[in-house]
Amino acid sequence: MPRKRLLWGLLILALCAGAPLGYLLWQANAQRRELAEVIAELDREEPNWRFFDMVRKRKHVPPARNSADVILAAYAKFPKAFGDIPILQEIELMPPNKALTAAQENALWAAVQPFEAGLADALAIADMDEGSFAITYNEDIISTLIPHAQKVREMAAWLAHDAALKAHKGNLAGACLSARAALNAGRSFGDEPFTVTVLVRIACVRLALDALERTLASGDAPDSELDRLQRLLEKEWQEDFFPMAARTERGVLHQIFSLLDSKKIDFKFIAALSEQNASTSARAFGFIGNSQNSAHTQGLRYANQAVKISKLPVHEQFDAIEKLQAEYIDLPEVAKLLTPNWKKFHGNTFLRGKAQAACGMLGVALERYRQKHGHWPDKLEALLPDFVADIPPDPCDGQPLRYRKTKDGVVVYSIGPSKAMQGDRWDGLRNGESGQRWEFRLWDVEMRRK
Repeated sequence: MPRKRLLWGLLILALCAGAPLGYLLWQANAQRRELAEVIAELDREEPNWRFFDMVRKRKHVPPARNSADVILAAYAKFPKAFGDIPILQEIELMPPNKALTAAQENALWAAVQPFEAGLADALAIADMDEGSFAITYNEDIISTLIPHAQKVREMAAWLAHDAALKAHKGNLAGACLSARAALNAGRSFGDEPFTVTVLVRIACVRLALDALERTLASGDAPDSELDRLQRLLEKEWQEDFFPMAARTERGVLHQIFSLLDSKKIDFKFIAALSEQNASTSARAFGFIGNSQNSAHTQGLRYANQAVKISKLPVHEQFDAIEKLQAEYIDLPEVAKLLTPNWKKFHGNTFLRGKAQAACGMLGVALERYRQKHGHWPDKLEALLPDFVADIPPDPCDGQPLRYRKTKDGVVVYSIGPSKAMQGDRWDGLRNGESGQRWEFRLWDVEMRRK
Protein backbone atom coordinates (compact mmCIF):
# COMPACT_ATOMS: atom_id res chain seq x y z
CA MET A 1 0.00 0.00 0.00
CA PRO A 2 2.71 2.56 0.83
CA ARG A 3 4.37 1.73 -2.43
CA LYS A 4 1.14 2.34 -4.39
CA ARG A 5 0.61 5.63 -2.57
CA LEU A 6 4.14 6.63 -3.47
CA LEU A 7 3.56 5.78 -7.12
CA TRP A 8 0.27 7.71 -7.15
CA GLY A 9 1.99 10.63 -5.50
CA LEU A 10 4.77 10.63 -8.04
CA LEU A 11 2.23 10.42 -10.86
CA ILE A 12 0.27 13.37 -9.48
CA LEU A 13 3.48 15.37 -9.09
CA ALA A 14 4.45 14.53 -12.66
CA LEU A 15 1.06 15.64 -13.89
CA CYS A 16 1.23 18.84 -11.87
CA ALA A 17 4.68 19.62 -13.23
CA GLY A 18 3.98 18.41 -16.73
CA ALA A 19 0.73 20.28 -17.29
CA PRO A 20 2.32 23.76 -17.07
CA LEU A 21 5.28 22.57 -19.09
CA GLY A 22 2.98 21.14 -21.72
CA TYR A 23 1.02 24.37 -21.79
CA LEU A 24 4.21 26.39 -22.22
CA LEU A 25 5.34 24.13 -25.06
CA TRP A 26 1.93 24.43 -26.72
CA GLN A 27 2.00 28.21 -26.29
CA ALA A 28 5.54 28.45 -27.69
CA ASN A 29 4.55 26.42 -30.75
CA ALA A 30 1.47 28.57 -31.27
CA GLN A 31 3.57 31.74 -31.05
CA ARG A 32 6.08 30.37 -33.55
CA ARG A 33 3.27 29.60 -35.97
CA GLU A 34 1.77 33.06 -35.48
CA LEU A 35 5.12 34.73 -36.18
CA ALA A 36 5.65 32.57 -39.27
CA GLU A 37 2.20 33.58 -40.56
CA VAL A 38 2.95 37.28 -40.10
CA ILE A 39 6.29 36.95 -41.92
CA ALA A 40 4.71 34.91 -44.72
CA GLU A 41 2.03 37.58 -45.15
CA LEU A 42 4.68 40.30 -45.42
CA ASP A 43 6.61 38.22 -47.94
CA ARG A 44 3.48 37.98 -50.09
CA GLU A 45 2.52 41.64 -49.82
CA GLU A 46 5.99 43.19 -50.04
CA PRO A 47 8.75 40.75 -51.08
CA ASN A 48 11.63 43.16 -50.36
CA TRP A 49 10.53 44.35 -46.95
CA ARG A 50 13.59 43.19 -45.01
CA PHE A 51 16.17 45.86 -44.27
CA PHE A 52 19.02 44.47 -46.35
CA ASP A 53 16.65 43.88 -49.26
CA MET A 54 15.89 47.60 -49.09
CA VAL A 55 19.62 48.35 -49.10
CA ARG A 56 20.22 46.20 -52.18
CA LYS A 57 17.48 48.07 -54.06
CA ARG A 58 18.90 51.53 -53.36
CA LYS A 59 19.29 53.82 -56.33
CA HIS A 60 22.79 54.07 -57.81
CA VAL A 61 24.02 57.65 -58.27
CA PRO A 62 26.85 58.09 -60.82
CA PRO A 63 29.98 59.79 -59.39
CA ALA A 64 29.57 62.80 -61.66
CA ARG A 65 26.17 63.55 -60.08
CA ASN A 66 26.89 62.42 -56.53
CA SER A 67 26.73 65.43 -54.21
CA ALA A 68 27.81 63.26 -51.25
CA ASP A 69 31.40 63.11 -52.53
CA VAL A 70 31.51 66.89 -52.98
CA ILE A 71 30.22 67.46 -49.45
CA LEU A 72 32.80 65.18 -47.85
CA ALA A 73 35.65 66.78 -49.80
CA ALA A 74 34.45 70.30 -48.94
CA TYR A 75 33.88 69.41 -45.29
CA ALA A 76 37.48 68.24 -45.04
CA LYS A 77 38.51 71.90 -45.49
CA PHE A 78 36.46 73.04 -42.50
CA PRO A 79 38.19 73.86 -39.19
CA LYS A 80 38.69 70.74 -37.13
CA ALA A 81 36.71 72.04 -34.19
CA PHE A 82 34.22 74.81 -33.61
CA GLY A 83 31.75 75.48 -30.82
CA ASP A 84 28.74 77.70 -30.30
CA ILE A 85 29.02 81.06 -32.00
CA PRO A 86 26.76 83.68 -30.34
CA ILE A 87 26.20 85.79 -33.46
CA LEU A 88 24.53 82.87 -35.21
CA GLN A 89 21.93 82.45 -32.47
CA GLU A 90 21.48 86.22 -32.36
CA ILE A 91 20.71 86.43 -36.08
CA GLU A 92 18.37 83.44 -35.90
CA LEU A 93 16.14 85.36 -33.46
CA MET A 94 16.11 88.54 -35.57
CA PRO A 95 13.24 89.24 -37.98
CA PRO A 96 14.62 88.42 -41.46
CA ASN A 97 13.86 91.91 -42.79
CA LYS A 98 15.97 93.58 -40.10
CA ALA A 99 19.34 94.70 -41.42
CA LEU A 100 22.47 93.63 -39.59
CA THR A 101 24.39 96.26 -37.71
CA ALA A 102 28.03 96.84 -38.64
CA ALA A 103 29.08 94.94 -35.53
CA GLN A 104 26.82 92.02 -36.42
CA GLU A 105 28.11 91.95 -39.98
CA ASN A 106 31.70 91.86 -38.75
CA ALA A 107 30.89 89.10 -36.26
CA LEU A 108 29.11 87.05 -38.93
CA TRP A 109 32.03 87.45 -41.33
CA ALA A 110 34.44 86.38 -38.59
CA ALA A 111 32.30 83.26 -38.03
CA VAL A 112 31.97 82.33 -41.70
CA GLN A 113 35.48 83.24 -42.89
CA PRO A 114 37.26 80.10 -41.54
CA PHE A 115 34.82 77.99 -43.56
CA GLU A 116 35.17 79.99 -46.77
CA ALA A 117 37.38 77.52 -48.67
CA GLY A 118 35.11 74.57 -47.93
CA LEU A 119 31.96 76.56 -48.71
CA ALA A 120 33.36 77.68 -52.06
CA ASP A 121 33.76 74.02 -53.04
CA ALA A 122 30.40 73.05 -51.57
CA LEU A 123 28.54 75.54 -53.78
CA ALA A 124 28.93 73.00 -56.60
CA ILE A 125 26.10 70.98 -55.06
CA ALA A 126 23.65 73.80 -55.83
CA ASP A 127 23.23 72.04 -59.19
CA MET A 128 23.44 68.49 -57.80
CA ASP A 129 20.10 67.34 -56.39
CA GLU A 130 20.95 63.71 -55.69
CA GLY A 131 23.59 61.81 -53.77
CA SER A 132 24.52 58.61 -51.99
CA PHE A 133 27.03 58.08 -49.18
CA ALA A 134 29.07 54.89 -48.95
CA ILE A 135 27.99 52.95 -45.85
CA THR A 136 29.37 49.82 -44.22
CA TYR A 137 26.35 48.22 -42.59
CA ASN A 138 26.73 46.21 -39.40
CA GLU A 139 24.60 43.10 -39.15
CA ASP A 140 22.59 44.52 -36.27
CA ILE A 141 22.08 47.77 -38.27
CA ILE A 142 21.72 49.87 -35.12
CA SER A 143 25.46 50.08 -34.49
CA THR A 144 26.18 51.13 -38.09
CA LEU A 145 28.22 54.33 -38.13
CA ILE A 146 26.94 57.24 -40.23
CA PRO A 147 29.24 60.17 -39.35
CA HIS A 148 28.31 61.86 -42.62
CA ALA A 149 24.89 62.76 -41.17
CA GLN A 150 26.36 65.35 -38.81
CA LYS A 151 28.66 66.63 -41.55
CA VAL A 152 25.69 67.21 -43.84
CA ARG A 153 23.82 69.05 -41.08
CA GLU A 154 26.80 71.30 -40.40
CA MET A 155 27.41 71.91 -44.11
CA ALA A 156 23.82 73.02 -44.60
CA ALA A 157 24.04 75.33 -41.59
CA TRP A 158 27.21 77.04 -42.81
CA LEU A 159 25.82 77.40 -46.33
CA ALA A 160 22.78 79.08 -44.77
CA HIS A 161 25.02 81.45 -42.79
CA ASP A 162 26.95 82.15 -46.00
CA ALA A 163 23.65 83.05 -47.68
CA ALA A 164 22.77 85.45 -44.86
CA LEU A 165 26.09 87.24 -45.20
CA LYS A 166 25.80 87.51 -48.99
CA ALA A 167 22.24 88.81 -48.70
CA HIS A 168 23.34 91.49 -46.25
CA LYS A 169 26.04 92.59 -48.70
CA GLY A 170 23.47 92.83 -51.50
CA ASN A 171 24.64 89.73 -53.40
CA LEU A 172 21.17 88.21 -53.67
CA ALA A 173 22.04 85.92 -56.57
CA GLY A 174 24.91 84.50 -54.53
CA ALA A 175 22.66 84.16 -51.47
CA CYS A 176 20.12 82.19 -53.52
CA LEU A 177 22.92 79.95 -54.76
CA SER A 178 24.04 79.22 -51.19
CA ALA A 179 20.45 78.55 -50.07
CA ARG A 180 20.00 76.14 -52.98
CA ALA A 181 23.22 74.36 -52.02
CA ALA A 182 21.97 74.07 -48.41
CA LEU A 183 18.77 72.48 -49.69
CA ASN A 184 20.71 70.03 -51.83
CA ALA A 185 22.93 69.15 -48.86
CA GLY A 186 19.90 67.41 -47.38
CA ARG A 187 19.12 65.74 -50.68
CA SER A 188 22.62 64.21 -50.70
CA PHE A 189 21.27 61.37 -48.53
CA GLY A 190 19.15 60.12 -51.41
CA ASP A 191 17.20 57.04 -50.38
CA GLU A 192 19.45 56.23 -47.42
CA PRO A 193 17.44 53.88 -45.17
CA PHE A 194 18.01 55.55 -41.80
CA THR A 195 15.34 57.55 -40.02
CA VAL A 196 17.96 59.83 -38.47
CA THR A 197 19.15 60.97 -41.90
CA VAL A 198 15.56 61.74 -42.87
CA LEU A 199 15.35 63.99 -39.82
CA VAL A 200 18.61 65.71 -40.79
CA ARG A 201 17.27 66.22 -44.30
CA ILE A 202 14.18 67.94 -42.94
CA ALA A 203 16.43 70.15 -40.80
CA CYS A 204 18.37 71.11 -43.94
CA VAL A 205 15.14 72.23 -45.60
CA ARG A 206 14.43 74.52 -42.67
CA LEU A 207 17.95 75.96 -42.73
CA ALA A 208 17.69 76.65 -46.46
CA LEU A 209 14.28 78.29 -46.08
CA ASP A 210 15.45 80.49 -43.21
CA ALA A 211 18.31 81.67 -45.44
CA LEU A 212 15.96 82.21 -48.37
CA GLU A 213 13.45 84.10 -46.24
CA ARG A 214 16.21 86.46 -45.10
CA THR A 215 17.48 86.79 -48.66
CA LEU A 216 14.08 87.82 -50.04
CA ALA A 217 13.68 90.24 -47.13
CA SER A 218 16.80 92.04 -48.39
CA GLY A 219 15.71 92.96 -51.92
CA ASP A 220 14.77 91.60 -55.33
CA ALA A 221 16.56 88.36 -56.24
CA PRO A 222 16.96 87.46 -59.94
CA ASP A 223 13.96 85.58 -61.32
CA SER A 224 16.24 82.95 -62.85
CA GLU A 225 17.54 82.08 -59.38
CA LEU A 226 14.05 82.09 -57.91
CA ASP A 227 12.86 79.76 -60.65
CA ARG A 228 15.60 77.24 -59.82
CA LEU A 229 14.79 77.41 -56.12
CA GLN A 230 11.08 77.01 -56.72
CA ARG A 231 11.56 73.92 -58.88
CA LEU A 232 13.89 72.38 -56.32
CA LEU A 233 11.47 73.08 -53.45
CA GLU A 234 8.65 71.55 -55.48
CA LYS A 235 10.74 68.41 -55.93
CA GLU A 236 11.43 68.34 -52.20
CA TRP A 237 7.74 68.83 -51.38
CA GLN A 238 6.84 65.85 -53.56
CA GLU A 239 9.13 63.58 -51.53
CA ASP A 240 7.41 61.45 -48.92
CA PHE A 241 9.74 60.46 -46.09
CA PHE A 242 7.38 58.72 -43.69
CA PRO A 243 6.92 55.54 -45.81
CA MET A 244 10.68 55.06 -46.02
CA ALA A 245 11.14 55.66 -42.29
CA ALA A 246 8.31 53.27 -41.40
CA ARG A 247 9.70 50.53 -43.64
CA THR A 248 13.19 51.08 -42.25
CA GLU A 249 12.08 50.74 -38.64
CA ARG A 250 10.09 47.61 -39.46
CA GLY A 251 13.12 46.08 -41.13
CA VAL A 252 15.41 46.96 -38.23
CA LEU A 253 13.04 45.44 -35.68
CA HIS A 254 12.82 42.19 -37.63
CA GLN A 255 16.59 42.00 -38.06
CA ILE A 256 17.26 42.47 -34.35
CA PHE A 257 14.74 39.80 -33.34
CA SER A 258 16.22 37.47 -35.96
CA LEU A 259 19.67 37.96 -34.45
CA LEU A 260 18.26 37.30 -30.98
CA ASP A 261 16.69 34.11 -32.24
CA SER A 262 19.99 32.95 -33.76
CA LYS A 263 21.86 33.89 -30.56
CA LYS A 264 24.12 36.33 -32.43
CA ILE A 265 23.16 39.03 -29.93
CA ASP A 266 21.60 38.84 -26.49
CA PHE A 267 19.31 40.99 -24.39
CA LYS A 268 22.19 43.04 -23.04
CA PHE A 269 22.32 44.57 -26.52
CA ILE A 270 18.62 45.44 -26.34
CA ALA A 271 18.83 46.84 -22.82
CA ALA A 272 21.75 49.05 -23.85
CA LEU A 273 19.41 50.80 -26.32
CA SER A 274 17.38 52.22 -23.47
CA GLU A 275 18.11 55.80 -22.48
CA GLN A 276 15.76 55.50 -19.54
CA ASN A 277 16.46 54.36 -16.01
CA ALA A 278 17.57 50.95 -14.92
CA SER A 279 14.03 49.72 -14.40
CA THR A 280 13.42 49.82 -18.15
CA SER A 281 16.51 47.73 -18.76
CA ALA A 282 15.46 45.38 -15.99
CA ARG A 283 12.08 44.90 -17.64
CA ALA A 284 13.84 44.15 -20.91
CA PHE A 285 16.01 41.56 -19.15
CA GLY A 286 12.88 40.23 -17.49
CA PHE A 287 11.65 39.33 -20.93
CA ILE A 288 14.06 36.38 -20.92
CA GLY A 289 11.97 33.29 -20.40
CA ASN A 290 8.86 35.02 -21.71
CA SER A 291 7.83 34.92 -25.33
CA GLN A 292 10.40 36.35 -27.71
CA ASN A 293 8.30 35.21 -30.66
CA SER A 294 5.23 36.97 -29.28
CA ALA A 295 7.12 40.27 -28.91
CA HIS A 296 8.52 39.83 -32.42
CA THR A 297 5.02 39.25 -33.78
CA GLN A 298 3.48 42.20 -31.95
CA GLY A 299 6.34 44.47 -32.98
CA LEU A 300 5.99 43.49 -36.65
CA ARG A 301 2.24 44.02 -36.58
CA TYR A 302 2.63 47.47 -35.06
CA ALA A 303 5.36 48.35 -37.56
CA ASN A 304 3.29 47.08 -40.46
CA GLN A 305 0.37 49.22 -39.32
CA ALA A 306 2.68 52.25 -39.46
CA VAL A 307 3.72 51.29 -43.00
CA LYS A 308 0.07 51.03 -44.04
CA ILE A 309 -0.69 54.42 -42.48
CA SER A 310 2.23 55.92 -44.41
CA LYS A 311 0.42 55.00 -47.63
CA LEU A 312 -2.66 57.05 -46.70
CA PRO A 313 -3.13 60.59 -48.01
CA VAL A 314 -0.81 62.73 -45.91
CA HIS A 315 -3.58 64.67 -44.16
CA GLU A 316 -5.21 61.41 -42.99
CA GLN A 317 -2.05 60.08 -41.37
CA PHE A 318 -2.11 62.21 -38.23
CA ASP A 319 -5.41 60.86 -36.89
CA ALA A 320 -4.44 57.31 -37.86
CA ILE A 321 -1.18 57.66 -35.93
CA GLU A 322 -3.17 58.88 -32.92
CA LYS A 323 -5.18 55.63 -33.01
CA LEU A 324 -2.02 53.55 -33.45
CA GLN A 325 -0.74 54.95 -30.15
CA ALA A 326 -2.89 52.49 -28.21
CA GLU A 327 -1.06 49.60 -29.84
CA TYR A 328 2.31 51.12 -28.95
CA ILE A 329 1.35 51.39 -25.29
CA ASP A 330 0.49 47.68 -25.22
CA LEU A 331 3.73 46.48 -26.84
CA PRO A 332 6.11 44.37 -24.73
CA GLU A 333 8.95 46.44 -23.31
CA VAL A 334 11.57 44.79 -25.51
CA ALA A 335 9.54 45.62 -28.63
CA LYS A 336 9.14 49.22 -27.47
CA LEU A 337 12.90 49.59 -27.29
CA LEU A 338 13.05 48.66 -30.98
CA THR A 339 10.01 50.62 -32.13
CA PRO A 340 9.48 54.38 -32.58
CA ASN A 341 6.58 55.98 -30.82
CA TRP A 342 5.35 57.55 -34.05
CA LYS A 343 2.94 59.87 -32.25
CA LYS A 344 5.84 61.70 -30.63
CA PHE A 345 7.38 62.99 -33.82
CA HIS A 346 5.27 62.14 -36.87
CA GLY A 347 3.55 65.53 -36.89
CA ASN A 348 6.54 67.62 -35.88
CA THR A 349 8.90 65.95 -38.33
CA PHE A 350 7.39 64.39 -41.42
CA LEU A 351 4.33 66.64 -41.69
CA ARG A 352 6.31 69.72 -40.78
CA GLY A 353 9.00 68.95 -43.37
CA LYS A 354 6.38 68.54 -46.07
CA ALA A 355 4.58 71.72 -45.02
CA GLN A 356 7.78 73.74 -44.92
CA ALA A 357 8.85 72.72 -48.43
CA ALA A 358 5.38 73.50 -49.81
CA CYS A 359 5.20 76.88 -48.05
CA GLY A 360 8.68 77.75 -49.32
CA MET A 361 7.76 76.79 -52.86
CA LEU A 362 4.64 78.98 -52.77
CA GLY A 363 6.58 81.76 -51.09
CA VAL A 364 9.05 81.89 -53.97
CA ALA A 365 6.16 81.83 -56.45
CA LEU A 366 4.55 84.76 -54.59
CA GLU A 367 7.78 86.76 -54.80
CA ARG A 368 8.01 86.10 -58.53
CA TYR A 369 4.38 87.21 -58.93
CA ARG A 370 5.10 90.44 -57.04
CA GLN A 371 8.17 91.18 -59.11
CA LYS A 372 6.16 90.76 -62.32
CA HIS A 373 2.93 92.53 -61.30
CA GLY A 374 4.16 95.01 -58.69
CA HIS A 375 1.79 93.80 -55.93
CA TRP A 376 0.84 90.75 -53.92
CA PRO A 377 -2.07 88.61 -55.14
CA ASP A 378 -5.27 88.58 -53.13
CA LYS A 379 -5.46 84.77 -53.26
CA LEU A 380 -3.03 81.94 -53.93
CA GLU A 381 -5.18 80.91 -56.89
CA ALA A 382 -3.81 83.96 -58.73
CA LEU A 383 -0.54 82.04 -59.05
CA LEU A 384 -2.24 79.51 -61.35
CA PRO A 385 -1.12 78.53 -63.93
CA ASP A 386 1.77 80.89 -64.69
CA PHE A 387 3.70 80.42 -61.45
CA VAL A 388 2.51 77.08 -60.07
CA ALA A 389 0.58 74.18 -61.53
CA ASP A 390 -1.35 73.48 -58.31
CA ILE A 391 -1.77 74.86 -54.81
CA PRO A 392 -0.31 72.22 -52.46
CA PRO A 393 -2.65 70.89 -49.77
CA ASP A 394 -1.94 71.49 -46.12
CA PRO A 395 -0.58 68.14 -44.85
CA CYS A 396 -2.50 68.65 -41.62
CA ASP A 397 -6.03 68.79 -43.03
CA GLY A 398 -5.88 68.37 -46.82
CA GLN A 399 -7.20 71.87 -47.52
CA PRO A 400 -5.11 74.29 -49.60
CA LEU A 401 -2.28 75.91 -47.67
CA ARG A 402 -3.32 79.17 -46.03
CA TYR A 403 -2.33 82.63 -47.18
CA ARG A 404 -2.93 86.06 -45.73
CA LYS A 405 -1.67 89.57 -46.01
CA THR A 406 0.09 91.02 -42.99
CA LYS A 407 0.70 94.63 -41.97
CA ASP A 408 4.06 94.52 -43.77
CA GLY A 409 3.81 91.76 -46.39
CA VAL A 410 2.27 88.32 -46.83
CA VAL A 411 2.63 84.85 -45.31
CA VAL A 412 1.79 81.37 -46.56
CA TYR A 413 1.38 78.80 -43.81
CA SER A 414 0.08 75.48 -42.52
CA ILE A 415 -2.34 75.23 -39.60
CA GLY A 416 -0.07 72.58 -38.02
CA PRO A 417 -1.06 69.50 -36.01
CA SER A 418 -2.97 71.70 -33.54
CA LYS A 419 -5.09 73.01 -36.44
CA ALA A 420 -4.68 76.48 -34.86
CA MET A 421 -1.45 77.96 -36.23
CA GLN A 422 -1.78 81.31 -37.98
CA GLY A 423 1.61 81.90 -39.58
CA ASP A 424 2.43 84.48 -36.92
CA ARG A 425 6.08 83.71 -36.19
CA TRP A 426 7.14 87.28 -36.98
CA ASP A 427 3.99 89.07 -35.79
CA GLY A 428 5.51 89.81 -32.40
CA LEU A 429 3.40 87.13 -30.72
CA ARG A 430 4.95 84.55 -28.45
CA ASN A 431 2.31 81.88 -28.02
CA GLY A 432 3.23 78.27 -27.44
CA GLU A 433 3.70 77.52 -31.13
CA SER A 434 5.21 80.73 -32.45
CA GLY A 435 8.72 79.30 -32.46
CA GLN A 436 7.76 76.45 -34.77
CA ARG A 437 8.25 77.12 -38.45
CA TRP A 438 5.20 76.07 -40.45
CA GLU A 439 5.23 79.18 -42.66
CA PHE A 440 7.12 81.31 -45.15
CA ARG A 441 7.01 85.10 -44.77
CA LEU A 442 7.60 87.79 -47.37
CA TRP A 443 7.88 91.53 -46.73
CA ASP A 444 6.69 94.54 -48.70
CA VAL A 445 9.50 96.28 -50.58
CA GLU A 446 9.48 99.31 -48.28
CA MET A 447 9.77 97.03 -45.24
CA ARG A 448 12.89 95.21 -46.43
CA ARG A 449 16.33 95.82 -44.94
CA LYS A 450 14.82 97.93 -42.17
